[in-house]
Amino acid sequence: MCSIQLDENETETANLVETAYTELKTDGKLCTKCGQPAVIALRIDDIYCRGCFMVRATHRFRCEFGKSRLIRDGESVLVAYSGGRNSCALIHLIQEGLSKRANKKLRFIPELVYVDDADGCQNLESVQHKEFLCDVLSRLQESGLKYHIFSLSQVFDDKLMPISRENTRGSLCGNEELIQKLITFDRNKLQLLMKSTLTGTSQESIKSLLRIELLVRWARQMNVGKVIVGDCASRMASRLLSSVVQGRGAQISCEMGFADDRHGDVTFLRPLREFTDKEIDMYNVISDIIPLASPKNETQMTIQSLSKRFVCGLQEGNSGTLAIICRTGEKLEKTADESIIVDDRCVMCKAPVARISSEGSASASEAMAFSQQICRTLRENNESAGTNSSDDVSQMNTNSHSNQTDPKSLETSAELLQCLCYGCKLTIREMTSVENLPSAILQKAKDKVGRESLYHSIEAFLLEDNNDRVTDQ
Repeated sequence: MCSIQLDENETETANLVETAYTELKTDGKLCTKCGQPAVIALRIDDIYCRGCFMVRATHRFRCEFGKSRLIRDGESVLVAYSGGRNSCALIHLIQEGLSKRANKKLRFIPELVYVDDADGCQNLESVQHKEFLCDVLSRLQESGLKYHIFSLSQVFDDKLMPISRENTRGSLCGNEELIQKLITFDRNKLQLLMKSTLTGTSQESIKSLLRIELLVRWARQMNVGKVIVGDCASRMASRLLSSVVQGRGAQISCEMGFADDRHGDVTFLRPLREFTDKEIDMYNVISDIIPLASPKNETQMTIQSLSKRFVCGLQEGNSGTLAIICRTGEKLEKTADESIIVDDRCVMCKAPVARISSEGSASASEAMAFSQQICRTLRENNESAGTNSSDDVSQMNTNSHSNQTDPKSLETSAELLQCLCYGCKLTIREMTSVENLPSAILQKAKDKVGRESLYHSIEAFLLEDNNDRVTDQ
């Protein structure tokens, strides 16, 4: 995995207001919709005045809900909030849709969810982090919506207990008490997990998976079936490329659509998927919205950041780049290969896991498993002969768990790898120990291996129809 140190710290929140939208020169250009003087140029042929641009943005946002018809009237939904430009624009669009001046009000009931993903490796007592949490809390309170605040480390708990409005109403200490509670929250398990992950790319992938896991668990605990996220076209296009590089090509079809239902009873919705970063910045400036500046100090260049930089560079030279990537990603589906059976899902990302059902077929997972078996056999032969493994064999061994001498840990690693997709296997192999993962994930893997073992033991007594096998959601 990529983990290159940067010479200069790069933050995503630099000068958003200055670069938000392009003011046209006084060359007499008019809005393509109403003929009024234009002030915004998205592309050469997309020139709008402020009013027409806001109407266009609102229509594209509401159109996603209208076409899908996935949300029922009066249904409660969770809305992920991070304080960034995407989530700020998302909250404002929802508030406008719920206001009395809206022509057709949104029918669902939104509840905001903020997850503090500080892992304990940085200075949680810093002034910047405290100010950021204070600003986030103020934004949540000003929204007028019900909100729930979590720490990412709570994903290790058996039951989630958020710091929500009900818990703080009437508190004398106010926001200071909440901020101190977040800062002093026990992050030892999360910190150990991040330290056991060797590269920045894998750390970012693990954090993303844990964040999704926390949202899914809280949605199930609240009996909510929909979670709205602020993924835009720019983010989705860069994620498509990074997913392919990280071996997650099988889940592209789930990540590029409006609805992501791979978790079964909880569906993630992306109403901003037609918006680019430039359009979102324009919307924020026109609406007088200032995104919060994250205190994160990124010192590593990851595959995700490289993919984003690459896509943004292409978009500057060709304004149709994002549309091409996203449209192509929506059309990508798994090939109907009869030798591959998708009979279960990864216990971490819930992506389909392909199994080889006939001899002569091959896949990246099978090739990696074969390489591990060869390296393990060579190492065992050297140990039985009383000699140490050679340097060549050590370099061939790509299993990151080979340095674990605890038999229980080795057994847990083997069980977990059997239940992962190819991309998650690569991520796990960048870890020195899988014991630091949440116990719920390890238990799912153990139960799944147990069910598979039981199934194979009684397979001879079952009917030939295999379509009735129960798969994990």
